[in-house]
Amino acid sequence: MQNRADAPVEVPMIWRGWLLAVAGGVIALSLVLLLAPSAGGFLFDAIYLATLTPQTDYSPPAVAQIQFTSGVLGAVMIGWMVVIILLVQGPFRRGERFGWDAIAASVGVWFAVDTSFSLVHDVVGNVVLNLLVAAGFAVPLVATYGRFRR
Repeated sequence: MQNRADAPVEVPMIWRGWLLAVAGGVIALSLVLLLAPSAGGFLFDAIYLATLTPQTDYSPPAVAQIQFTSGVLGAVMIGWMVVIILLVQGPFRRGERFGWDAIAASVGVWFAVDTSFSLVHDVVGNVVLNLLVAAGFAVPLVATYGRFRR
């Protein structure tokens, strides 16, 4: 049983706020994919095709498929970020190792799988986006690593 002297100390707000800001940014991007299909299509073209010129030669079924897939991707990402936010506000905030481990494992697995898939398909734009998002999560995780490993 833990006594007060052994209880974990709350993680500083700077690192919790940082994680919440990154999760909020991912939610904002996901909402664009979900709620603004034309903007989502523009993002798809920029990331997948590495072009800022809107593509006009997609067939209507292809546009529908891209919009549907973008919407599902946005919904999944929002759900994942809600879990990250709950972890940050709960066990991570309280300094519980599980909170840190769950966030790090979740981000690490996503990064490895998504980035590998992107590299296999030569989608450099998504690799760059993944590196930026992963770095956003990595900074506070690296900064707080020691406090969770006592």
